[in-house]
Amino acid sequence: MYVPTRFSNKDAGQSLDLIRQYPFATVFTVQGGMPFVSHLPLVLETHGDEMFLLGHLARANPHAKTIGQSDAYVIFHGPHQYITPVWYKENDVPTWNYAVVHITGSCELIEDTKNITECIEKLTNHMESGRSPRWDFWVPEDLQDEALSKHIAGFKIRVKSLQGKFKLSQNRSPEDRDGVMQGLQDQGDEMSLAILEMMKLRK
Repeated sequence: MYVPTRFSNKDAGQSLDLIRQYPFATVFTVQGGMPFVSHLPLVLETHGDEMFLLGHLARANPHAKTIGQSDAYVIFHGPHQYITPVWYKENDVPTWNYAVVHITGSCELIEDTKNITECIEKLTNHMESGRSPRWDFWVPEDLQDEALSKHIAGFKIRVKSLQGKFKLSQNRSPEDRDGVMQGLQDQGDEMSLAILEMMKLRK
């Protein structure tokens, strides 16, 4: 990923927060010289100095047969928004503000029912946290015991590298940044306000 210095996010904590807040990821692996892509929610786990991403795939997905055979490249997409030059003090060209985190890591397939169930339960608990009412995790009778592993494959990615790019008008003048922030505030939609909050943290 091309990351100009001014857009590089050196705060690992902010990158991890983005992963937790926006867990739906794009997962790439390479098989036979060609990329295979799946779009999946992942849950982040830390064990001491090590970090892992846990996920699962339908067995019918061909990716389930190859995901454990190569390293994985994962992209987490944070908020993003079009930035109009109307918000700048001086006229210029349009751009796009966004935040992403890229991860590379070694991938291990999880095929036993117990650990697949654990993967799904951890993801469910993460997504249900803070919700009211909250759905309590359970496995339907027709997927209990070995039936679950016939339909679903789990996987674990051991994080080797993490790179964050937070493009939030850092290249603009203070007056232009203030104008962008006011424009996002006035626009008021969910994505605009999410980008605005990220800009406030870096002001």
